[in-house]
Amino acid sequence: MCGGDNCYAEYKDEFPIRMDYLDNFDGGNLSIQCHPRKEYIRENFGEVLTQEETYYILDTCRDAVVYLGFRDDIDPARFEAALKESAEKGTPLDIPEYINSEKAHRHDLDGKPRPLNIRRAMENKCHVLNLVEGETAEIITGNGKTFRLHYAETLVIPAAAKSYRICNTSGHSIMVVKAFMK
Repeated sequence: MCGGDNCYAEYKDEFPIRMDYLDNFDGGNLSIQCHPRKEYIRENFGEVLTQEETYYILDTCRDAVVYLGFRDDIDPARFEAALKESAEKGTPLDIPEYINSEKAHRHDLDGKPRPLNIRRAMENKCHVLNLVEGETAEIITGNGKTFRLHYAETLVIPAAAKSYRICNTSGHSIMVVKAFMK
């Protein structure tokens, strides 16, 4: 597990968690990505971190899908040739021919809602919180510092906070996504 000092020993001054908002309601697909193994990225790019991703679907339009992983029946050489042709000619790649797609719905996580393991989550720090439903919440640390979190905002809680609690100030249900290093 990676908390406070352990996290610093592993990653130094690079922060290992990132929250991005990707909006393609009125656009096409996002890019196809391949994230290298940790050893590869260190050897070839001098980077400390590779990118591991978990997607949280904040909102969707009708018939939205998430592309995730290769289809079982692809021919890697044919896929590589199609990628090269697409890059050289500037033509779109037929994504569904190579990549799996799953229906996406609001508040999905990897296609299915997941339960949180609260005990394990509380054993780690730092935590990165993101309010994904509701208007506001207050985050109160064990030493009494208070932070207001608004819809779609992110807050980093460092290991030094030791503990915190989340108070719903929206007047109706809220949902918070919590990210942390294992």
